[in-house]
Amino acid sequence: MSVAWPWAVLRKKARKPNLYPTCVCRRCELEKEDNDHVWKCPSAAETTTEIWKEAMGKINEWGVQATNSYNAARKREYKRAVDRGRQVPRPVPIHWWPPSDADHVRGFSSIGGARAVHSGSPAPDRDEKPMWNVSDLLRGITPLSMLTEWSAVFRTPMSIAKTVLHKFVGYLEAQASELIWKPRCSATIAWEQSQGISTKDKTSKYTGPRGDWSQGYGYITHDGFSTIVAQSQVPDRTATGGWCTEEFGL
Repeated sequence: MSVAWPWAVLRKKARKPNLYPTCVCRRCELEKEDNDHVWKCPSAAETTTEIWKEAMGKINEWGVQATNSYNAARKREYKRAVDRGRQVPRPVPIHWWPPSDADHVRGFSSIGGARAVHSGSPAPDRDEKPMWNVSDLLRGITPLSMLTEWSAVFRTPMSIAKTVLHKFVGYLEAQASELIWKPRCSATIAWEQSQGISTKDKTSKYTGPRGDWSQGYGYITHDGFSTIVAQSQVPDRTATGGWCTEEFGL
């Protein structure tokens, strides 16, 4: 799933205020739906916890795979060097040491809401104003700061930590697409059908008033202009699907 999908769909929805007079979420029917709420919706909280626990349970498997690949690559490099007549030290194999639960908590504590999702109950964030949140991981965004912290926790070369973290976030993203985004779309479609909104209605051109899109999603509601600001662009990030330009590399 592209991190742009929710924004693009919500944008199209907001561009037809004649069909969608309010930006309320059709899953919880409580809060305004924006690119962030899609993943933080109360109706998705239990699913998010389940996805997170499943991903955490796969970390050791991914760690062993990444470590074996790393060691195999170093052996190949060593053999090539020897075949060329170079004298190089034989590589010492790297071992994967399964992190404890406390290690994991330290590794993801820079992510807002991660402690609460991990424990399945309310828990304070380590940072007062975290730059990144669990909702960003569900969209497939991998913060560089999380890579740095997890690398120290894993006690492995950065490339191994990078592989494991990308698999972790990639799993979150794939499951969130199936278990959070698609049910959200189903709920919206069901509401549209109850309102008699057809495919033709949604594709027909709308020429009425709209909000200022430079300010965000720009809903025009019965109460007037409502700004729902889109996700800000900040430099500390990469993405599993390559949708963000600030990717880090080794």
